[in-house]
Amino acid sequence: MPIPHLLLAFCISLFPLKVIAVGVGIATGPACLNIINVDHWGDVDEITLEFTRIVIAVQVMAAGVSLPK
Repeated sequence: MPIPHLLLAFCISLFPLKVIAVGVGIATGPACLNIINVDHWGDVDEITLEFTRIVIAVQVMAAGVSLPK
């Protein structure tokens, strides 16, 4: 099986998990159950900035770990 077909098969196998994740996010968000509502946590801009910093730090660490020696 060529590489693009393997990649496509991998993406298709993860598709149900992505749909479940989006469904759980919508269900727990402020539009439905209001379990996760960022507006009540404080300054939304500050929360977004700090979350972005964490995501970038994790991505940089993942890239550093995956580099060849």
